[in-house]
Amino acid sequence: MLQYLIAEFPDSEYKKSSASYLLSIQEEDYQSLKTYYQNEPNLHSDDEIDRLTSYLQTYCDIQSENYQEAIDWLESIISNPPSLIDSVYAVIDLADLYLQMNGNSRGAVGRFTELIPASKEEFEQTREDLLSLLAEEYDYESEPENKPISDLIPACATLNGNYPNPFNPVTTISFSIPNESKIELSVFNLKGQKVRALVKDSFESGNHSIVWNGKDDTDKSVSSGIYFYKLKVNGISKQIRKCILMK
Repeated sequence: MLQYLIAEFPDSEYKKSSASYLLSIQEEDYQSLKTYYQNEPNLHSDDEIDRLTSYLQTYCDIQSENYQEAIDWLESIISNPPSLIDSVYAVIDLADLYLQMNGNSRGAVGRFTELIPASKEEFEQTREDLLSLLAEEYDYESEPENKPISDLIPACATLNGNYPNPFNPVTTISFSIPNESKIELSVFNLKGQKVRALVKDSFESGNHSIVWNGKDDTDKSVSSGIYFYKLKVNGISKQIRKCILMK
């Protein structure tokens, strides 16, 4: 019935939910379900449904223990994410996959070995940290416009995209503030761990730029990959952006 809905009502609101529900009720033979996802044209009719279908195919690979295919796909999203949300959830899913594999890798090898959690507790903490970073990003973007003027002033601070991006080994991060403020600008890795405190000082109003040389707080060069940098103004998280270091 779910496949009938997808085939006969491709423009309805039920297509995406039907595709997802198919996976939730499947108990075996996930490879056949993956083949269905691959070959059903109505599940590839636009970018949004195609991306969802790709996620569903990957979960079929995980259930079928096709770990290498799942790892490759998740790493492709991490390397070239359609959005910040996709990037964060791909990191969480990849770490969760490594946890599920629990040494039974069947020879599967990934490039982002730093994402392999040492324990379930570490994975849960990493997931919580990343989701907190994501929540702060979207809380910033959705701040209501009808706040009192006194509350809106800090929200006028702007964190700009770094340049160049991707970079090797130096990039410039710029921001602007409407009033003199105490600024914290920090870099985090994909696990949500602070890599480098770039600045923690008072700045006058206006435009400012800070150079990151791709090193951590111990002055050691960090590995290639995706990093987040976060701006705090007067102790309040304002915005998070993403940068890519490629060596």
